[in-house]
Amino acid sequence: MEESTKIKAYTPVHFIKAYKCSSNTKNCPPDKLKLDFLKIIRITDLEKVDRPTPGPTDDDLIGRGRYGDVKLKVFRNNICTAKFCTRSTKEDFFYEAYIMATLSKDRYHDHIPTFLGYNYREKVILMSFHGHNKCSITLYQALHEKMFVNTSSNWLLFLIHICCALQFIHCKHILHNDLHAQNVVLDLRNNRWYAVVIDFSKASFRHHALTHSCLTGLTTVKALPTSSLLGSW
Repeated sequence: MEESTKIKAYTPVHFIKAYKCSSNTKNCPPDKLKLDFLKIIRITDLEKVDRPTPGPTDDDLIGRGRYGDVKLKVFRNNICTAKFCTRSTKEDFFYEAYIMATLSKDRYHDHIPTFLGYNYREKVILMSFHGHNKCSITLYQALHEKMFVNTSSNWLLFLIHICCALQFIHCKHILHNDLHAQNVVLDLRNNRWYAVVIDFSKASFRHHALTHSCLTGLTTVKALPTSSLLGSW
Protein backbone atom coordinates (compact mmCIF):
# COMPACT_ATOMS: atom_id res chain seq x y z
CA MET A 1 0.00 0.00 0.00
CA GLU A 2 1.33 3.43 -0.91
CA GLU A 3 2.35 5.78 1.93
CA SER A 4 -0.28 8.39 1.04
CA THR A 5 -2.97 5.72 0.79
CA LYS A 6 -2.25 4.13 4.16
CA ILE A 7 -2.29 7.55 5.86
CA LYS A 8 -5.65 8.48 4.36
CA ALA A 9 -7.04 5.12 5.42
CA TYR A 10 -6.41 5.85 9.09
CA THR A 11 -6.68 9.62 9.34
CA PRO A 12 -9.98 11.16 10.51
CA VAL A 13 -10.93 14.35 8.71
CA HIS A 14 -11.14 16.21 12.02
CA PHE A 15 -7.68 15.24 13.33
CA ILE A 16 -6.19 18.78 13.35
CA LYS A 17 -7.12 20.69 16.49
CA ALA A 18 -5.22 23.71 17.75
CA TYR A 19 -3.53 23.22 21.09
CA LYS A 20 -5.33 25.17 23.82
CA CYS A 21 -3.60 25.80 27.12
CA SER A 22 -5.89 25.62 30.11
CA SER A 23 -5.18 26.35 33.75
CA ASN A 24 -5.92 22.82 34.91
CA THR A 25 -3.26 21.29 32.62
CA LYS A 26 -0.44 23.80 33.03
CA ASN A 27 1.21 22.08 35.97
CA CYS A 28 -0.09 18.58 35.29
CA PRO A 29 2.53 15.86 34.63
CA PRO A 30 2.76 14.79 30.95
CA ASP A 31 1.26 11.33 31.52
CA LYS A 32 -1.86 12.87 33.11
CA LEU A 33 -2.62 15.60 30.57
CA LYS A 34 -6.04 15.37 28.98
CA LEU A 35 -5.35 15.49 25.25
CA ASP A 36 -7.40 15.44 22.07
CA PHE A 37 -6.56 12.79 19.49
CA LEU A 38 -3.80 14.85 17.85
CA LYS A 39 -2.43 18.09 19.22
CA ILE A 40 -0.49 20.77 17.39
CA ILE A 41 2.35 22.26 19.41
CA ARG A 42 4.41 25.37 18.83
CA ILE A 43 8.18 25.03 18.67
CA THR A 44 8.44 28.16 20.80
CA ASP A 45 6.69 26.27 23.62
CA LEU A 46 9.64 23.86 23.89
CA GLU A 47 12.15 25.21 26.40
CA LYS A 48 15.73 24.23 27.08
CA VAL A 49 16.48 21.77 29.89
CA ASP A 50 19.18 22.41 32.46
CA ARG A 51 21.11 19.15 32.71
CA PRO A 52 23.78 18.35 35.32
CA THR A 53 26.23 16.93 32.77
CA PRO A 54 25.76 18.50 29.33
CA GLY A 55 26.94 16.54 26.31
CA PRO A 56 29.97 17.52 24.23
CA THR A 57 27.96 19.00 21.34
CA ASP A 58 24.29 19.33 22.31
CA ASP A 59 23.19 19.23 25.95
CA ASP A 60 19.59 18.52 24.91
CA LEU A 61 20.46 15.42 22.87
CA ILE A 62 19.52 12.06 24.40
CA GLY A 63 19.31 9.90 21.29
CA ARG A 64 20.01 9.79 17.55
CA GLY A 65 18.80 7.49 14.80
CA ARG A 66 18.31 7.23 11.07
CA TYR A 67 15.13 9.30 11.28
CA GLY A 68 16.51 12.20 13.32
CA ASP A 69 17.45 13.37 16.82
CA VAL A 70 15.69 12.92 20.15
CA LYS A 71 16.07 15.80 22.57
CA LEU A 72 15.05 16.60 26.11
CA LYS A 73 12.77 19.64 26.34
CA VAL A 74 10.53 21.40 28.85
CA PHE A 75 6.88 21.72 27.80
CA ARG A 76 4.31 23.33 30.09
CA ASN A 77 6.78 23.11 33.02
CA ASN A 78 7.30 19.36 32.49
CA ILE A 79 10.34 17.53 31.16
CA CYS A 80 9.40 15.80 27.89
CA THR A 81 10.98 14.02 24.94
CA ALA A 82 10.95 15.77 21.56
CA LYS A 83 11.70 13.67 18.50
CA PHE A 84 12.93 15.80 15.59
CA CYS A 85 12.26 13.67 12.49
CA THR A 86 14.50 15.75 10.25
CA ARG A 87 15.45 12.83 8.01
CA SER A 88 11.92 11.43 7.65
CA THR A 89 9.48 12.22 4.88
CA LYS A 90 6.37 14.19 5.84
CA GLU A 91 4.29 11.05 5.27
CA ASP A 92 6.48 8.85 7.50
CA PHE A 93 6.57 11.54 10.17
CA PHE A 94 2.81 11.96 10.26
CA TYR A 95 2.23 8.21 10.20
CA GLU A 96 4.44 7.78 13.28
CA ALA A 97 2.65 10.66 15.04
CA TYR A 98 -0.70 9.09 14.20
CA ILE A 99 0.37 5.72 15.61
CA MET A 100 1.65 7.36 18.80
CA ALA A 101 -1.63 9.25 19.17
CA THR A 102 -3.60 6.04 18.60
CA LEU A 103 -1.71 4.34 21.44
CA SER A 104 -2.49 7.26 23.78
CA LYS A 105 -6.06 7.90 22.65
CA ASP A 106 -8.10 5.93 25.18
CA ARG A 107 -5.69 5.47 28.08
CA TYR A 108 -2.12 6.02 29.18
CA HIS A 109 0.07 2.95 29.41
CA ASP A 110 2.84 2.51 31.99
CA HIS A 111 5.21 0.95 29.45
CA ILE A 112 4.64 3.11 26.36
CA PRO A 113 5.47 6.83 25.98
CA THR A 114 2.47 9.14 26.08
CA PHE A 115 1.86 11.21 22.95
CA LEU A 116 1.65 14.92 23.83
CA GLY A 117 1.55 16.62 20.44
CA TYR A 118 3.29 17.28 17.16
CA ASN A 119 4.48 20.07 14.90
CA TYR A 120 3.96 19.23 11.24
CA ARG A 121 6.08 22.02 9.78
CA GLU A 122 9.18 21.19 11.85
CA LYS A 123 8.40 17.43 11.96
CA VAL A 124 8.53 17.16 15.76
CA ILE A 125 6.73 14.57 17.89
CA LEU A 126 6.42 15.37 21.61
CA MET A 127 6.18 12.52 24.14
CA SER A 128 6.51 11.91 27.85
CA PHE A 129 10.09 11.45 29.08
CA HIS A 130 11.19 8.18 30.65
CA GLY A 131 14.57 7.88 32.35
CA HIS A 132 16.45 8.95 35.45
CA ASN A 133 18.06 12.24 36.43
CA LYS A 134 17.26 13.74 33.01
CA CYS A 135 19.18 10.92 31.31
CA SER A 136 17.88 8.15 29.07
CA ILE A 137 18.97 4.60 29.97
CA THR A 138 18.36 1.87 27.40
CA LEU A 139 17.99 -1.81 28.22
CA TYR A 140 21.07 -2.44 26.06
CA GLN A 141 23.07 0.02 28.15
CA ALA A 142 21.88 -1.55 31.41
CA LEU A 143 22.82 -5.04 30.19
CA HIS A 144 26.31 -4.11 29.05
CA GLU A 145 27.07 -1.93 32.07
CA LYS A 146 25.69 -4.64 34.40
CA MET A 147 23.46 -2.21 36.25
CA PHE A 148 21.32 -4.92 37.83
CA VAL A 149 23.85 -7.74 38.08
CA ASN A 150 22.71 -8.76 41.57
CA THR A 151 18.98 -8.29 41.06
CA SER A 152 17.79 -10.96 38.64
CA SER A 153 14.18 -10.26 39.65
CA ASN A 154 14.49 -6.89 37.87
CA TRP A 155 15.20 -8.58 34.53
CA LEU A 156 12.14 -10.80 34.88
CA LEU A 157 10.08 -7.73 35.71
CA PHE A 158 11.42 -5.90 32.65
CA LEU A 159 10.44 -8.84 30.46
CA ILE A 160 6.92 -8.75 31.90
CA HIS A 161 6.76 -4.99 31.26
CA ILE A 162 7.79 -5.48 27.61
CA CYS A 163 5.19 -8.21 27.17
CA CYS A 164 2.51 -5.94 28.66
CA ALA A 165 3.52 -3.17 26.25
CA LEU A 166 3.39 -5.53 23.25
CA GLN A 167 0.02 -6.88 24.31
CA PHE A 168 -1.38 -3.34 24.46
CA ILE A 169 0.21 -2.39 21.11
CA HIS A 170 -1.22 -5.49 19.44
CA CYS A 171 -4.66 -4.86 20.91
CA LYS A 172 -4.56 -1.55 19.03
CA HIS A 173 -3.85 -3.55 15.82
CA ILE A 174 -0.35 -2.07 15.62
CA LEU A 175 2.99 -3.82 15.02
CA HIS A 176 6.16 -2.29 16.45
CA ASN A 177 8.45 -3.88 13.81
CA ASP A 178 11.70 -2.79 15.48
CA LEU A 179 11.83 -4.23 19.00
CA HIS A 180 15.34 -4.62 20.42
CA ALA A 181 17.31 -3.68 23.53
CA GLN A 182 18.09 -0.14 22.37
CA ASN A 183 14.39 0.56 21.83
CA VAL A 184 13.53 -0.19 25.45
CA VAL A 185 14.36 2.44 28.09
CA LEU A 186 14.32 2.13 31.86
CA ASP A 187 12.31 4.60 33.89
CA LEU A 188 12.72 5.15 37.64
CA ARG A 189 9.41 5.93 39.39
CA ASN A 190 8.89 5.88 43.14
CA ASN A 191 12.17 3.97 43.63
CA ARG A 192 11.10 1.25 41.18
CA TRP A 193 12.40 0.61 37.67
CA TYR A 194 10.02 0.22 34.74
CA ALA A 195 10.75 -0.87 31.18
CA VAL A 196 9.22 1.33 28.46
CA VAL A 197 9.06 0.40 24.76
CA ILE A 198 10.00 3.35 22.53
CA ASP A 199 10.65 4.31 18.88
CA PHE A 200 7.63 3.67 16.69
CA SER A 201 9.26 5.00 13.51
CA LYS A 202 8.93 1.60 11.82
CA ALA A 203 5.56 0.69 13.34
CA SER A 204 2.56 -0.08 11.16
CA PHE A 205 -1.04 -1.15 11.44
CA ARG A 206 -1.34 -4.90 11.03
CA HIS A 207 -3.73 -4.47 8.10
CA HIS A 208 -0.72 -3.48 6.00
CA ALA A 209 2.11 -5.15 7.91
CA LEU A 210 5.58 -4.34 6.67
CA THR A 211 7.89 -7.08 5.43
CA HIS A 212 11.65 -6.97 5.81
CA SER A 213 14.37 -8.65 3.79
CA CYS A 214 16.65 -10.98 5.73
CA LEU A 215 19.52 -13.23 4.64
CA THR A 216 19.38 -16.97 5.23
CA GLY A 217 22.65 -18.40 3.95
CA LEU A 218 22.84 -17.24 0.35
CA THR A 219 19.10 -16.82 -0.06
CA THR A 220 17.16 -13.61 0.53
CA VAL A 221 13.69 -14.24 1.94
CA LYS A 222 10.82 -12.05 3.03
CA ALA A 223 9.91 -12.29 6.71
CA LEU A 224 7.16 -10.77 8.82
CA PRO A 225 8.33 -8.52 11.69
CA THR A 226 9.08 -10.38 14.91
CA SER A 227 6.46 -8.46 16.87
CA SER A 228 3.75 -9.60 14.45
CA LEU A 229 4.32 -13.18 15.62
CA LEU A 230 3.74 -12.32 19.28
CA GLY A 231 0.40 -12.03 21.00
CA SER A 232 -2.99 -13.15 19.76
CA TRP A 233 -5.48 -11.29 17.64
